[in-house]
Amino acid sequence: MNRNNQKVSTGRKNFEQFRDGRDEMNLIEFPIATLSERSNGSNVLEFQKQCYDRTLGKPVVRKLTVTGDAKHGLPTAKDEEVYLGLIQLTKVKNDFQDAAVMFTRSELIKLLGWKNRDWSYHRINKAFCRLTGVRLFYENAWRDNSKKSFCNQGGFALLDSFQIRDGRRRSIVRDESERLSEFRWNHVLFDSFQSGYLKKLDYSKVRQLSAIARRAYRYLDKHFYPPHRPSLSYDLKTFAFEHIGISRRNDSAQIRRSLAKPIEELERIGFLAPEPKRFSKVAHQRGVWEVRFTMGGYRKKSPTRSNRPATKQHRPERRTQPDFIDRRIQELSPGELHSLEIEALSQASDFQKDIVERNGPLAKECRRQLVRAVLLQRQKKRS
Repeated sequence: MNRNNQKVSTGRKNFEQFRDGRDEMNLIEFPIATLSERSNGSNVLEFQKQCYDRTLGKPVVRKLTVTGDAKHGLPTAKDEEVYLGLIQLTKVKNDFQDAAVMFTRSELIKLLGWKNRDWSYHRINKAFCRLTGVRLFYENAWRDNSKKSFCNQGGFALLDSFQIRDGRRRSIVRDESERLSEFRWNHVLFDSFQSGYLKKLDYSKVRQLSAIARRAYRYLDKHFYPPHRPSLSYDLKTFAFEHIGISRRNDSAQIRRSLAKPIEELERIGFLAPEPKRFSKVAHQRGVWEVRFTMGGYRKKSPTRSNRPATKQHRPERRTQPDFIDRRIQELSPGELHSLEIEALSQASDFQKDIVERNGPLAKECRRQLVRAVLLQRQKKRS
């Protein structure tokens, strides 16, 4: 590490208003830590989701397995907080030009917004042990931004090494940098930094949030894409279990209660717009719920007088009763419907596949139309 090229001190940097933060995109998709400080005897976390891969032309399963250090255990929400702080620290110190970063713990504590007391110093030490000891195994889920494709990426930690020095002691040293602590990012993660697989993050907002609200903020902020995707809908359990890390022992009612206050936090800061029906039961699927999110402050542009479509003078036609195909779709079991969706996606156009993969407000209707087309095609063959 070239010590001369790094800032020894952040000076009077106002970390309380530090909005120009960064977040690594791969580590947003699945949690890398538990939500509580207790691991309940487990030293492994597993997360996965099924999605359509346009490159392969078929549905795939993307999976992350997280294993904790034998002595220090899995990272927790506090360790995840420190990880986010280290990314911001790297941006401040060398703007992701060097995997090794020099710092003082008091700088990091100030950046995290923690109180400057002994507990904070000890907790940072523990976080470094866990971030160095953890192992991440990505199965077809690590996005290689330089190759623009997903791949396997297994067996790496977040940090390669760290060295903690007590910067509070003003002992006589030959070089001021010798009292600084330092850490080095793992090369896999640092390569992702340098390939540009980072997104902007309003760190001043993130720092205010509880653990669940913080994960929801990061995940949704990655997937919102106005004006094309100002709203997102997810299967409730998939969102809670695979992307937030809520325990799989919870049922739908418990999940809704767990998400209620974090969602209120995100509404309070203006990130999410209030939803009259935040949670909705999926028709004809027992026990299946969806959750919907809309960007705060987003308003769809209304047509002006000049480009407003002309209103029809005749009365609108009454909706007819569902035909045979619609009734057939309603009678399908979840397993049969899923199989038909996979078959339909294999025959869909790239545009339709893109709509389904983005999982926006049109994705559900697009899947239904694709399934309907398959059933119509079968009906024609029989007749």
